[in-house]
Amino acid sequence: VPAIRLEAARNWGVALHRMCELYLKDDLDEDTLDEPLRPVLWGLKSWLSERPDGWLKSARLEEPSFNSRLKYAGTPDIVTPEVVIDVKSRPANMLIDSIQVVAYDKMDGGDREHRILVLHEDGSYQYQRVNSTKAKRNLAWSRFRHILELHKMKMEVLKWK
Repeated sequence: VPAIRLEAARNWGVALHRMCELYLKDDLDEDTLDEPLRPVLWGLKSWLSERPDGWLKSARLEEPSFNSRLKYAGTPDIVTPEVVIDVKSRPANMLIDSIQVVAYDKMDGGDREHRILVLHEDGSYQYQRVNSTKAKRNLAWSRFRHILELHKMKMEVLKWK
């Protein structure tokens, strides 16, 4: 993939996440929003209209967290006592996204529902459940732990050089 395309995708994702964060915190000045993000905001608003009133009051939004025992960190998009939601600007990838969301959930020892919210450029959205059973959550967690251990081993090998 050309570097310029990767950079454009990264910038789009950063802008989309920032827009969501500001809107959900009731701090977005919609008049300053870039035109390509407007339909995405409509999708976010449409998704929110289907949530119960007061649903976001208990949510943590874009709040960095960590697991001190396993020594990893991340910034989940939306976390409530019941659900961890990862917002995406690309189609959901059930293998990768299930691992990412379970890692977010386990940062504070949670056992929540796992969801992916895909916001499309045309204003539509998909709200998908991942790791829908305890067995699937356990499998995703096991995969994450293997990936984490491989990363730690790689970091140790790099110290030898």
